[in-house]
Amino acid sequence: MASMKNLFKGIVAAGLLTTIIEISLRIFTNSSICHSQGCALVAKHVRYGEISILIIGCIFFFVLLVSSSIEEKNPKISNIIDLMLNAALAAEGFLVGYQLFRIHKICYFCFGIFITIVILSLLRLTQKKPQIWAGFASFLIVLGLTWMILPSQQIETIPLRNKALLYSNSCPHCEKIIKEIQQKNMKVKFLPIEKYAIILKSLGIDKIPVLIVKKKTKLEMIIGDKEIENYLKLNTKKEKNNYQTPFNYTLPSENACTIDKECK
Repeated sequence: MASMKNLFKGIVAAGLLTTIIEISLRIFTNSSICHSQGCALVAKHVRYGEISILIIGCIFFFVLLVSSSIEEKNPKISNIIDLMLNAALAAEGFLVGYQLFRIHKICYFCFGIFITIVILSLLRLTQKKPQIWAGFASFLIVLGLTWMILPSQQIETIPLRNKALLYSNSCPHCEKIIKEIQQKNMKVKFLPIEKYAIILKSLGIDKIPVLIVKKKTKLEMIIGDKEIENYLKLNTKKEKNNYQTPFNYTLPSENACTIDKECK
């Protein structure tokens, strides 16, 4: 029994340490333990930023570690531990469901935390804590409700052979550049932003039009009508190109519209 309790505290400590490392990476280096697309998408979908969820997780593991350390001296603490684990399992029902049924991508860091909570809950069951079954039942109920209620938002793959322009019918900057491209009879595929907005937002891009150019070893992304004109040499005036390659681009302030917002 003592070995199980020590194992429980060790796993909680590992969860706390991992969460602290992730918070530190986010704050000081703007990086993450997880580099998958799922992690980036989940981070973009959190209302107050991914740091808010990480801080909640850090507090959870800290309180759980302290509680498990003084459980022998104060048996009433046992109920608090079980309550926290049940609440965590219920919350994971939504978080896992959101990844599976909404964005269809897995955040591996989040999934690792989920597995940690499941292992901790199973360890409590070995310590004759049957109330933990309520947590697993809550997880399944919330997961099922998430599947039933949340609309699917399948991540579309951008069909790209050479050049593609992401646009919106409500964007005058998009309309302008489309007309210029059509007048020059250039081979550019026009793609409505509605299907691909989530991809751009996951990259930190909230402006349109966006021209994506596929080259042998890389992709180039050009944002804004003036920048696209210069890149495609549609403008006869000699202007300095202000485009850069992915993850190192600058957003124009006047030559683009913001996604999901009215543009004049």
